[in-house]
Amino acid sequence: MLNKGMLRGFLIALFFGVVLFALIPIHVPRPSFIPGFAPPPDMWPRTVSILGLALGILAMVLVALSGGRAAPEEAEYSPASPAEWRNRLIRLALALAAFAGFVFLAPRLGFLPSSMLLALAAFILAGAS
Repeated sequence: MLNKGMLRGFLIALFFGVVLFALIPIHVPRPSFIPGFAPPPDMWPRTVSILGLALGILAMVLVALSGGRAAPEEAEYSPASPAEWRNRLIRLALALAAFAGFVFLAPRLGFLPSSMLLALAAFILAGAS
């Protein structure tokens, strides 16, 4: 049976493996306006996916080498209270509203201003407690 750390590493590796092997096309044609010495368009998605896959596997190996023990800094899990659930659902609704606002504003304001507003909303939502 997988413990929490092993499951976490497996899910990370699975996510990046699916991105690497299923979502990124095998061959991405190089547009004619990109010079020959420049990296291909799929270089960074592949690089990030390979690093994520390697980190997920590394997390699984480290948990396996530690004997499956939980990290000492991990706190005991306690179920969330109804007030915490309400706050989580409100933050989820605000995050979904921010993404919907981005989709609505991108064609009207342009990509860059809409992205800046989305980033601002993400920072505000991440900082709220």
